[in-house]
Amino acid sequence: RRTMSIETTERTKAVNVRKGFGIEDAKSDVYLAGFEHNPQLPIPDGDPNYVFDRRILRKVNNFLDNPRKDFLWMAGDAGAGKTSSILNIANRLNYPVVASNGSEDTMVSDFIGKTDLVNGTTIYSYGALAKAMKYGYIFLLNEMDRIPPGRLTVLHDVLDGLPLVLDDNGGEVIKPHKNFRFVATGNSTGNGDDTGLYSGVFALEMALNDRKRLIRVPYLDKEIEHKILRASEPDLEQSEGDDVVEKMVKLANMTRDRFLSGSDVDQPLSMPLTTRSLRKWAGLVVDYADTDNPLREGLEEAYTDSLKPEQRLAIHEIAEGIWGDAWGGNEL
Repeated sequence: RRTMSIETTERTKAVNVRKGFGIEDAKSDVYLAGFEHNPQLPIPDGDPNYVFDRRILRKVNNFLDNPRKDFLWMAGDAGAGKTSSILNIANRLNYPVVASNGSEDTMVSDFIGKTDLVNGTTIYSYGALAKAMKYGYIFLLNEMDRIPPGRLTVLHDVLDGLPLVLDDNGGEVIKPHKNFRFVATGNSTGNGDDTGLYSGVFALEMALNDRKRLIRVPYLDKEIEHKILRASEPDLEQSEGDDVVEKMVKLANMTRDRFLSGSDVDQPLSMPLTTRSLRKWAGLVVDYADTDNPLREGLEEAYTDSLKPEQRLAIHEIAEGIWGDAWGGNEL
């Protein structure tokens, strides 16, 4: 038994950049090539309130149009939105995606495939890379720089356009489909971590490093995060005041500055308040609108209760500096 998947066809759907991606100041006649919707394809879910970065959209689309035997590396700090940017672009284009997550324990078989014994029957299961190559999908390898580099040598031949041979599946030969694309994410740029923020990050071997195209993914601009919060939680400002969005985004950016500063600050953070957690906080504020302090209660659940006690105290002191007495002190 093999995983049921179907092959992609031609990218015949024209997706208007202004309407499909919300780039309001784009020219009305600019279109990107996508697939017709097919529910049998593994199209990632999209966020209807996602705000696209024009620069990233242009670079990702250029790669999808013409990979030139390269792979795309999305580099950025924790929570910057590397994976979400790819998934949301793919969603709008109906481009199927299969993904794997990298770690120090990742083996080649994890994304190529392996044979398992199930109820006495030998079954071969394709990994994400084999599926993507066979059917014409995007293979998304998250945290690629956490995989020991010696285990990634199989990717050299794949990127050169050579077939993948599945010895464990009777020597099946998978030639790269014309729509196959390889995208990776990582906290580094492929040269190891020189910031001290990310333990367990490896440098890519030179041969693989030389095959990448790099897109740096920064934390979102505050104006974009303002739009995201207002779109995703329209009741937020009605319950907490017109300036609540600006204050929440200000706090988020202050945590990111402290996280990136590392040991240069008195109380470094183990994790920043990401856009995902910021949206979670906003939603909880709306949920807890009838409580005494929905802002504080929501932040604790979305973010600060996951931190060490001294880090929690530091963040609540920052919040008190932003909201004043309305924050309610910093007792934890």
